[in-house]
This record gives sequence, structure tokens and C-alpha cells, in this order.
Amino acid sequence: MSLIVEFSHMTTFHCGEYTMFRKLSLRIKFTAVLLVFSLFPLLFCIAIMENRNGNFLHTEIEQGQLILADATSTKMADLLKGKAVMMTELIRTHAELFQSGEVDRIMPELRFMKSIDPDIFLMSYISPDGLSYHTTGYVYDLNLDPEGFELVTGPEVDRELIELHPSGERLIIVKAPIPGTNGKPIGNLAVMLQAQTLLEQIHDISLGETGSAYLLSEQGVYLAHREAGRLGQTMAETLAPEEAGRLTSTLLSEKQGGISYKERDGTLVEGAFSTVEMTGWRVVVIGEQGEILEPLIRSRAFTTTFVLIVVLLVVITGIWLSGFFLRSIVAMSALMRSAAQGDLSGRLVAGGTDEIDSLKRNINEMLNSLTQAFDARSELTRKLQLANSSLEEKVRERTLELEQANRWLEQQTLLDGLTGIANRKQFTETSHRMLDRSAEEGAELVLLLLDIDYFKRYNDTYGHVMGDECLKNVAGALQQEAEKHGALAARLGGEEFAVIAAMTEEGAVPLAGHLVERVRSLQIPHRDSKAAPYVTVSCGGVIYLPEAAQVAPPLETLIQAADEALYKVKSSGRNHYLFGDRGPSQVT
Repeated sequence: MSLIVEFSHMTTFHCGEYTMFRKLSLRIKFTAVLLVFSLFPLLFCIAIMENRNGNFLHTEIEQGQLILADATSTKMADLLKGKAVMMTELIRTHAELFQSGEVDRIMPELRFMKSIDPDIFLMSYISPDGLSYHTTGYVYDLNLDPEGFELVTGPEVDRELIELHPSGERLIIVKAPIPGTNGKPIGNLAVMLQAQTLLEQIHDISLGETGSAYLLSEQGVYLAHREAGRLGQTMAETLAPEEAGRLTSTLLSEKQGGISYKERDGTLVEGAFSTVEMTGWRVVVIGEQGEILEPLIRSRAFTTTFVLIVVLLVVITGIWLSGFFLRSIVAMSALMRSAAQGDLSGRLVAGGTDEIDSLKRNINEMLNSLTQAFDARSELTRKLQLANSSLEEKVRERTLELEQANRWLEQQTLLDGLTGIANRKQFTETSHRMLDRSAEEGAELVLLLLDIDYFKRYNDTYGHVMGDECLKNVAGALQQEAEKHGALAARLGGEEFAVIAAMTEEGAVPLAGHLVERVRSLQIPHRDSKAAPYVTVSCGGVIYLPEAAQVAPPLETLIQAADEALYKVKSSGRNHYLFGDRGPSQVT
């Protein structure tokens, strides 16, 4: 109480001092008042916060988590880099052997390397033609991969872990290029590493009672976590819905930093993360916010109480200041509000010499100028209205022309530029609509994929101009035959076509036969084809048999099934069609 009385005495003005204070400029008045009523409480508040070291404590905890995350990610990256260096050194020291491409000599060397490194589960040599020779003796053709085959140009690590079934063991693939004599890659060397050594580094991290760590893939999927049930889940699935977008954006776009978020069960978490080089994985070290911030919370509770007291004093002071300094500002605000509503007749009384009175005179002059400008604007508005009526008519005509042009352009985006039939965009949009309708009504649907047999040889033999003509003729024949059966024919790209129709199995099989026969009937010569002396197509199909009101499957699922049937057709001689797992059709 005595402190308040003393403070009140310090802010009391004598009559002569009050008169002198009023003669000072507005800047000096506000500076003096703010110094008296704000500076000393603010300095006192800062001193308390510094004594409690609240911010320092939070920074130290976050820095410690970041150091641990960075050290773990660096250790993991060093292990992977070490394997990449080992592979690169092996390729360098046996350059002549790997450049020879002699598998019978290469594989014994790989088996020896596998036997001396306990982390290696499997090694493989990938030849330029896409064949992968494993140390187990298994040979796999990478060209069969739907995503295609491409040699790596430098050491790299696959971003996802491979899980073996049924053992559940998880593997990491590291690849290195085999350079030829000209320096360009002529093959790959790949190793599958047992991931247990890397994942144990994550599981071994423990901070306090709630602290732990986990490992995320570049897509936000849990690769390692103390809760086994989270493996394979995305981080967004375990977060509170309002946190998913924000945290995923920060965590998967930045290389390292601090994070705080709320999990789906309401747990508040503080932590830090760091990126594992070569993989894009994120090592995340976390702890429950309650445990980490408990000392800081206690410190801030005291500081908050004090700040509230200071704020109350400032509010009381502000009320007094508003009555002392801001009467003129309130009057100016009311005048400007009236002017904004169209009343320019008001004026301010300016009899003093300080900045406020100077501002009042400037406002009065501005209102005088606005009154003159308003009269001139009224005349200009009248003239503009006459011009606008003519302009609006021209705009309407131009808008109609643009709408017609847009409709024409929209139609063109749905057709293939070479053949004139539906393109991939139109096929995708139509297929999605047909799938939804088929699933809702329980109606059958057929999807056919067709591929011109040995079309690359056709181009090589007759040239690309004749190749384009061939594509046009085949596309026209497929479209005519498809329209007879109420189906949509589209070109997906290159020599690949697709046909989709709502029909039963009894109609789907004849449709596939008619399409294959229709192309054969064109009798387009193809002397370099192994299937026939003229252009033919192979056809793979799938029939979708839904139950009423079920959810439609992804279009990619049907395309993959039809593509597998098409692959079987190509493997069994081409120039015929096949549905699902049936044998090849007999087409004469």
C-alpha cells in the first residue's frame, strides 16, 4: 500500500508544472508519460523473467532433443554411406570384371562379399538389359516392372523398407552404378541390408519417463516406433485432425528443427527432428509436453500474475491518458466518419500551435479540397455512365465469343491429337463415371486393353509417317467396332488403346473377338511381325462384377488386372485376346 502511495506522489503535478507540461509538443508528452507508466514495470518484468530462466530452459531442452536427433540421423546416414562406399570400392577394384558382364564370374565375388558382412541379407548384379542376378541364384527381369527399369547414375538408397513375409524381417536396398569405359553406367550393384541395426538405434533412445524417438519415411509413414501398431501407418493418422496438415508440412519439408503437436488421444508432445541423408527419412525425438515444460510452466505462472498486475496499471493509466490527450483525436475521428458518410460540411476548431492543432488545420483544408473535387466528380460520373452503357454491350458480345471459344477448346482437350478418338483424359473421366454407376446399380462392366503387336518394328521398317497412318487406321477401326456395341474407344498413348463398356460377360467376350478381328481385317502389311504378315493387336480384358450399392474399386485396379491379361496374351504368341485367368481365345 505504501508503494502505491509513493507512486501516486511521483505522478502528481503542481499547477505551474502542469501548465508547462501542456506547452510541450505531443511527442514529448507521450514519451514522458510512457516512460513513467510503462518503462519501469516493463524493466521489472524482464528482470523477473531473466531470473527464472524460463526461455533458456525451453531452448536447452529443444536443443538437446535436436542434438540427439541429429546425432542419430548422422549415424544412420554414415552407416548407409559406408555400404555405398564399400560397393563403389568393390566396383572400382574389380572394374574389368564388372565391365565384362560375365555373370558366372561376378556372382562368386558377390557371394564372398555377402559372407563377410553380417549386415548384408542379399546382393544382386543388374545387367544393362534389365536382368537382376541375386546371390540366391534367382534371376528376375526388371523390365517386367510396370514402372519400368532404369540404371542409377550414382549411389542411392531406396526410400522405403522392404518387409519379408512371413518372417517380418525388414530390409534396406542400397544401389551403386557400374561405369563403363566411357564413364556411363552399364549396370547396377545392389545390396539388401538388414534394417535391424538401424532401427535399434531408434528404439534405444529414451529421455525421462515419456521421452522416446521414432523414424518416418519421406511420405510420413512410420518406419520405426516403440508402439509396434503404428508401423506402416502415416503420421497424419495418429495426430489430432487439426494438427495433421500443419505438422506434416513442417516435418516433411524442413531438414531439421523443433516441433510441437497434439496426438489423436489428446497427448501434447514437444520434440525435434533431423533428416537422414540419402533417404529423406526423419529421426524424431519427442517427450510429453507436461514433463518437458513443467519447470517452465511454474516460472511462467508467476510471471503471468505479475504481468496481469502491470497490465491493470497500464489500463488505468490509459483511461486517464485518453481523457487528457485524445479529446482532439476523438473529435477528428467523428468528423472523418461524417465525411466518409458524405457530409463534408463539418470543420474543426484549431486555435493552438502544437501538432494536434496543425493536424486539424490540414484536415479542414483537405475537406475544402474534397468538396471541390466532389462537385467535379459528379459531372464526370454522368459522362462515364453514358460511356459505360455502350461498353457493357461490347463486353456482352465479347463474353459470348469467349464462351463459344472455351467450349471448342474444352472439346479439343478430350480428343487424341493424332487419331481423333478419345484421349487418356476423356477415357479416365468416363471410366470413373461408369465405375461409380456400375457399383451403385450392380451392373457388369468390361475393360479391354489393346496393344499393336510389334509396332516398334513396324516403325523401324516403314518409318514414322507410315506408323502414324497405321495408328490412325487401327484407331478408326477400334472406334467403329466399339460404337456398334455402345463402348468407348480411346488411345492411351503410343500404340496402346483401351475400350470400356457397360455389358455382361456374354457380350464382353464377342466384343474382344470383334475388335481383334476388325484390326486383322484391315490387312495392313507388316513383314517384320512374328504374329502375322499384317498388323494385328493383342487384347487383355477384365470383367467387373459388382454387388449392388458397393463402393467402386479404383480404376487403376481394373487397368492392372487387364494389363496382366494383356501380358499373358503377349507371352502366348499375341494376335488374340484373354480375360482374367482364362486360357487364350481361339480366333481364326
